[in-house]
Amino acid sequence: HVIVFHANSSHEGRLNMVVSCVLTYLGCMDNAREAAERVLQLRNKTWQGLQMMPSHLRYISYFSDMLLHQMMRIPNSKPLRLVRVIMYPFPDCSEEPAVFEIVRDGQVVWQSPELSASGQDFGAFKVVLVNYSLSGDVVFACKTTPAGEPARLLFRYAFHAGFTSPAPIRIAANKLDMPPQGEIEDDFFMDLVFDTPGAADNDVDEDALDGSPLQAFRLIGRRGGHVTMKELEELEHKEAMRALDREKMEKRAESRGLAEEAREKALARLQRKGVSMEAK
Repeated sequence: HVIVFHANSSHEGRLNMVVSCVLTYLGCMDNAREAAERVLQLRNKTWQGLQMMPSHLRYISYFSDMLLHQMMRIPNSKPLRLVRVIMYPFPDCSEEPAVFEIVRDGQVVWQSPELSASGQDFGAFKVVLVNYSLSGDVVFACKTTPAGEPARLLFRYAFHAGFTSPAPIRIAANKLDMPPQGEIEDDFFMDLVFDTPGAADNDVDEDALDGSPLQAFRLIGRRGGHVTMKELEELEHKEAMRALDREKMEKRAESRGLAEEAREKALARLQRKGVSMEAK
């Protein structure tokens, strides 16, 4: 039996992604990434030659993870509320206005005000306040919008919200889909700062914080700071150890208190015995 795959566009990378996932599902390969490399080898092409973009590899990883862990549903079914996006250094737009868009099902569902990167703004931080809930397949697109001309894509980032951690995420330039003649610097990054849906951006009472690393970490995240999953795990571990130390100290204090109480009772008994002996 022969199965023929055909794409309605000239984008071979998308077709290779589907074929790789099918080969993995049929058990021909251990994972979709190896399947993709095998297809490239058979077709005598490279990742770049087959137009395999970072987003294709990201979805290949999603598929492999679901098969490996025998997932029956998306890991996180709850929406993520994107609070803000931080970009640095913002690319040179040649004095053309740029916008940051959120796209779902081929439709722009959110768009930022105009962004610029000319003169003193070139290379600066760009903080875009979003406050929009994300679910399912999502595409971030940053493009210029010159008057009277077609929009020009600067970069794109496609992902599925169900496979994304709510912790702040830093996306490096090599994880973005970009045109062949891209204008993104190698040290460019984009930070995504999330919050739980429906929570206000300032719903943390700073006076109520107990100074623990994790609470301070989360507060920084709400303000637009950057953290990684490793840092989050380390801070959570430190906070857990601190809580364990506090519990041990409380138990030791309780034990000392009980010991002191027992000592006082013993002294009281001895004193009573001493008084009765003198009376006799």
